[in-house]
Parts: sequence; structure tokens; C-alpha cells
Amino acid sequence: MLELVTHLGNGFVSCFAPLNLLALVLGIIVGLLVGVLPGLTLVMGVILVLPFTYKMDVTASIVLLTAMYVSGTYGGAFTSILFRIPGEPIHVPLLWDGYAMARAGQPSKALGWTLVAALVGGVLSW
Repeated sequence: MLELVTHLGNGFVSCFAPLNLLALVLGIIVGLLVGVLPGLTLVMGVILVLPFTYKMDVTASIVLLTAMYVSGTYGGAFTSILFRIPGEPIHVPLLWDGYAMARAGQPSKALGWTLVAALVGGVLSW
């Protein structure tokens, strides 16, 4: 049991390496951009970035691809709530209440609650 905790601690500490933090920030930015563009899907965005990860460290590449996918799920909320254009099927429920809230003059509230829901869901699934 102690060995398991030691390995988990080492993995957690390795996430704060400068290269991994850079990959995290880059993955969040690219994932949000992929999520906002209605023609690109999350999986397509990850596949487009995959060739750039061949020469990277394994941990940094997994951090990059995971950050892209997770932030892309929230990025699609912008087009669904503000323009009523879902980029993926997971964004269709946002059309029902989010777009109505945006039309009623509360787009920031709709995007904020979407961010809270994405954060809580991500933390609980992690």
C-alpha cells in the first residue's frame, strides 16, 4: 500500500515539471479553439495534434492530448449557447436552456454555470 502511495505521489509531482505545465497550457488553448470551431470535433482535434507528440516525452504528450480533449468539451459550449450551433452531440442539451438564457440577456450566467458543471464533472470523474 505504501508503494502505491509513493508511485501516485511521484506521478503527481512529475505533473508540475515545466515541460508538462507548458503542454497543459498549450493543450487547454488548442482544445478551446478546436471546441469553438463547429467544423472540428474533439477527436479530430486530438488526431490533428497527434503527429506533433511523436518526438515529445510520453508524460507531456498525454498531458497535452488530455488537456485538449477536456478543454474542448467546454469550448463547444460557446457556440451552442451564443449562436445555437452545437459542434458535437454532447452540446445539444446546451441549446435548450443555454441559448434561451443568452437570448434573455444572461449569456455570461449560462457560460458560467456550464463551466461549473464541466469543472465538477471533471473533478468527480478524475
